[in-house]
Amino acid sequence: MQGAIGLRRGRGEEVDEFTRADKKKLIQAAWTDRLATEARISTGCARRWSDCSPASPPAPTAS
Repeated sequence: MQGAIGLRRGRGEEVDEFTRADKKKLIQAAWTDRLATEARISTGCARRWSDCSPASPPAPTAS
């Protein structure tokens, strides 16, 4: 027996209500939401440090 003592070996078959494709979609959706949340937080922090009101529209960018 290899590995840590007291740990059982896993099963070879998956017993789950989600398919691998479903799991992949769920993970992708979670990452998309996480990145959007981080972007909102980053924008809020940047606006906070620029003494801009969170209720005011974003300042125009030079392009």
